[in-house]
Amino acid sequence: MLNYLRSILLALLPTVASAQPTLAWQHNYGGSANEFPGSIQPTTDGGYIVLAFSYSNDGQVTGNHGQADFWAVKLDGSGELEWQRCLGSSGTDSPGAMQQTPDGGYIAVGTANTADGDITSNAGLSDIWAVKLSATGTLEWERSYGGSLTETGRWLHVLPNGEVLLFGETSSPEIEGSLGQRDVFVIRIASDGSQLDHHRYGGTDEDLIGYFGYLQDGSLMFSGSTYSSNGHAEGNHGGTDGMVISLDETLNVNWHTCIGGSAYENATAICEDIDGNIYVCVSSNSQNSQITNFHGGTDFWIAKLSAGGDFLMGNSFGGSENDLPWSIIPRPDGGGVCIRCGSVV
Repeated sequence: MLNYLRSILLALLPTVASAQPTLAWQHNYGGSANEFPGSIQPTTDGGYIVLAFSYSNDGQVTGNHGQADFWAVKLDGSGELEWQRCLGSSGTDSPGAMQQTPDGGYIAVGTANTADGDITSNAGLSDIWAVKLSATGTLEWERSYGGSLTETGRWLHVLPNGEVLLFGETSSPEIEGSLGQRDVFVIRIASDGSQLDHHRYGGTDEDLIGYFGYLQDGSLMFSGSTYSSNGHAEGNHGGTDGMVISLDETLNVNWHTCIGGSAYENATAICEDIDGNIYVCVSSNSQNSQITNFHGGTDFWIAKLSAGGDFLMGNSFGGSENDLPWSIIPRPDGGGVCIRCGSVV
């Protein structure tokens, strides 16, 4: 069996801080079957909202609808469970992310392929499913978005006006703006779940979203992976490249770029530092083009771009086996970025 070792690494930094973090608290959550963490966000009351993937219907988990559900867990500031709720259907419902909303409630997004239980409709093989909860976990509304084929819900972002951006992928050809086999899909919805608009990004082949972020000028950017070499993926270096796209406030493209080499790149995370530079976290097994210092297996590769998307530099980190990046954040002091990564040995 593969052993997954996850740690916090500091890369592209002038110095490494010597202070060691202190464990404030730790808890286990779940039942007798499998639970997998999805996302965790701080809440305005000093606690946390967690969205997980649960197969259990015992222990701390109640109300499972069958197979795997979204599992929403509200914790206080000490990690004690305040309430929990299973959300989904008799099928396998895959959670993406969850955030607090301006009214004090919560909204979650993920993927669903069955219409029963909490889910009232399904348009195709799988839909993007969003569900709104009150501050105490009561279901207020739910809605499915998609077409005749496959949609996947990955991330969301709650805007200050209460509107929400849903991030995922779509392969349904009848949804307006189709570019190819699978496109990155961004949907803007109102606070009641009604769809306001949507956009598709990519080329004629497979295009997948990694993560998103906002730039200091208010524009949105996201990273992803592309098998395409045209459209928004023009400039692919071969095989699968990392893809970075900048959007304006109406979700139209400001600029786009591909980064990587001739083999495989998967852009998993993205951030901006205080100087306006963009850092992209990428899994890579290429050994040419923009990729340098390959160590073996799959490395994690950090690419630095200008505010306009021009490639500035990159560096690979890892050993002879597979090393995978998970997330990246800027250091508040402007001294570079922090990367969370894992090794598969």
